[in-house]
Amino acid sequence: MDKYVHEVTKWLDKYKYSYEIKYIEKIIKKHFEEKQWIKETFFEKEKDKIIFPSSQTPKYILDFLTSLTFIDPELKVKDSKYFLKKGNPIKATKVISNNWDVLQKTQEYSFEFICAEFSAHARANFTKYEEGDLDLNKFLILYGDITTQDSFVVISIDPMDYFNISTGSAFTSCLSYEGCYNNTILHYLASDCVVVTYTIKEARPNYKIGRSIFYVSPSYVIQSRVYGSYYKDDLTKVRHYLQEKIGGNWIKKSHTIQEEIISHSNNSAYVDYGYGVVSIKKDNFPEQLIIKTGMCPSCGNSLAFQDQGLHCEDCYEEMEYNTCSSCGNRIEENDEYCFHDEIYCEDCYNDIVGTCGKCEENVLYEDMTEVRIMNGKYSVTELWCEYCNENYADDCCCCGETWGEDDLFSVEEDKICPNCLESEKVIDCENCGDAFYTKNMKLVKGHYYCEDCYTEPLEEAV
Repeated sequence: MDKYVHEVTKWLDKYKYSYEIKYIEKIIKKHFEEKQWIKETFFEKEKDKIIFPSSQTPKYILDFLTSLTFIDPELKVKDSKYFLKKGNPIKATKVISNNWDVLQKTQEYSFEFICAEFSAHARANFTKYEEGDLDLNKFLILYGDITTQDSFVVISIDPMDYFNISTGSAFTSCLSYEGCYNNTILHYLASDCVVVTYTIKEARPNYKIGRSIFYVSPSYVIQSRVYGSYYKDDLTKVRHYLQEKIGGNWIKKSHTIQEEIISHSNNSAYVDYGYGVVSIKKDNFPEQLIIKTGMCPSCGNSLAFQDQGLHCEDCYEEMEYNTCSSCGNRIEENDEYCFHDEIYCEDCYNDIVGTCGKCEENVLYEDMTEVRIMNGKYSVTELWCEYCNENYADDCCCCGETWGEDDLFSVEEDKICPNCLESEKVIDCENCGDAFYTKNMKLVKGHYYCEDCYTEPLEEAV
């Protein structure tokens, strides 16, 4: 008990939450009392976690790796498993990156099928651009998560896994210490049906790759929404383990969580309704699962339905705080953003203050100007502060757009952007090399000369 109390108070201190030790002790005690049947059913004596290896690399991944040896002409490796060996000198991710354009158009190797399988098995969606291209970075991250064989699945009732339910992870969620449903942490601790499961890698045991809450009872095993990468076979393994430990025959009742299955009517606990997999013990008529109400760590009172954060309304109001200069909302200690002697919340700060693309200083968006610059072969728009705009940018004389001066072309006394330069008849003088409008130049035996270079002696010479 003392170990858990120490870890929880350390966590609360880190994120600047107020508390009383006696109430932390009550929260932890209540947590284990409520989950006594879970501990006895699923966990070994004195253990609060179960850890088992993740599933092996699926066949469709191996097929995909084999296809790479045909797509890349320089790749001679025929044994696809070679890609998965540690110390592999030929990186599959490099091959994927180098051949990304080809892969997206490759029908015979079923690349689209591979992407669909990634999405289904990892329970993650690929970001798509307007052109319909898949996001290479997300594909590589997902590929790495699935093909790496040093991954593990954790089933836990460790109190710190509830407090850190989305902390230190590859995903984001409103159910976290800074999320809008952070009080759900305390509700889950007070309930007799909530188990945390997540996936990790051996090299980074404190970094979650994926996470799914399971709600359990002697008649229910309910898998909630998945965040991050959580291999489908691993989810199935967790469900089967929990069902086997409870005993009996099980059937899938539905694929989504509904309010008639799990209720949180007495508090503001967050449940991902509309997601998940619901399994029911056969020939049973299970009662509705209830998410119970958590305790305020500062005063010990129950958190009311309208309470937000990890404290009840009374304790919340007593805490010192600042207000946002823009929206007027309360800002917790150390969460404020200061700019020009004004205090902002994170959302308003990001909406009001930006970074100059030239000098990288923070500036109000209203004081910045859109400036076009060249980025490789293409032009992009950046926001520049007033000083950089006045000193390092100019307007194109043809289209009127503001461009960085380094990307403007000087033609006679005009400044022309790269886009307009292509449509204007401009050519370099054969003699001095400066650019001029063709209409103002002299053509002599196939060569153009500006008026200054086109002298009478030059004319006679040619």
